[in-house]
Amino acid sequence: MAAALCLKMGMRSCKELREAKVVDWDDNVHWTDLATLGTLGSVLPVLEELHLAQGAHVLGVQRLAEGLGAGALPAVTRLTLNNMHVGDTGALALAAALGRGALPALKILALYNAAVSDTGLVALAPALQRLPALEGLYLGANPFGDEGLAALVAPPLPPADALSPPTRVLAKLKWLNLKDTQVSDAGCAAVVAAIDSGVLSLEFSGLEGGFSSGTVEAVHEAMVRVAKARTAALEAELAAVRLAHGLARARSRLAAVEAELAVAAAARCAPEAEGSNPAGCDHYSECAGRGQCRLRTRLRWRGLRDRLGLRPQW
Repeated sequence: MAAALCLKMGMRSCKELREAKVVDWDDNVHWTDLATLGTLGSVLPVLEELHLAQGAHVLGVQRLAEGLGAGALPAVTRLTLNNMHVGDTGALALAAALGRGALPALKILALYNAAVSDTGLVALAPALQRLPALEGLYLGANPFGDEGLAALVAPPLPPADALSPPTRVLAKLKWLNLKDTQVSDAGCAAVVAAIDSGVLSLEFSGLEGGFSSGTVEAVHEAMVRVAKARTAALEAELAAVRLAHGLARARSRLAAVEAELAVAAAARCAPEAEGSNPAGCDHYSECAGRGQCRLRTRLRWRGLRDRLGLRPQW
C-alpha cells in the first residue's frame, strides 16, 4: 500500500518520500490514501511541510489524524489542509493526535474552507494552545463564530487553589486569519481581552477577518497598551539593576575607605613609648594598648554605613 501511495503522490519510490522535505499533494486525494499516509508519519523524519488539498470525503482527515502516533511527523512545521472536509469529527481527531504528541514542531496550521464549526474549534483549541512553537493559524472560510474564537483565545482554567498570573495561550502566535468566518465584531472583544490580560500576543497586522475599522483599532490599541506596559516594566527592571550595581560599588568603596581610616587612625594613636601621646588625642587613655582608635572621624561614616547596611570594619 505504501509503494502504491508513493507512486500516486508522484514519487518514484518510497525512499524519495522518506527523504522529502516538502510534500504538496492536491490531485485525486482519496480518504484511504490519507489513512495510509497517517501510518507513515513515524518514518518521515525530515518532512517539514505537508500541503494537502481537494479532499472532500468526511473520513479523509479523520483517518489521517488517527494514524498519527506519538512523535509522528517530528519535523513538520507547516500543515495545510485547504479545501479538505476536516469537519468537527476531523478536528476532534486532529486534537487527539496533537494530544498524543504528533506534530511537535508545528508552527503554521492552515484549515481553509475545512467545514470546522464552533464545536470543532472548541475541541481543537486546547491542543493548539499546548503547541509551543505555533506562530500562525489560518482558519478562513469556516462556519465557526464567536464561541469558537472565545475558546481559542481563552486562558486555561488554573487549579482552584492556584494564585498564579494568567497562563499565556498561543504564546508565539503572530498571525490569526479569520476571513469569511462567522466571527463578529463583538466576538473580537475576546481577542482584545486576551491581549490586555497578557495571555495572547499578535503582530500588529496579525489579525485578518474583514472586521470593522473600530474593531481593528480596538485590537491595535490593546497591542499598544501591552507594548507600553512591557516597556515600562523593562525600564523599571533596568533601573533596579543599575541601582543595585551602584549600591554594590558604593558599599565596596565605603568598605575600602573604612579600612584605610582604621589603618590611619591606628597608626596615629600608636604610642612611641609607654605613657606617651604623640598625637594629642583626647581618647588616648581609652584606646592605648588596643591597637584601635575611637576617633570622632568614624562618626562621619556611621550614618552612610548604616543606610547601606554595611557591617562595620572597625
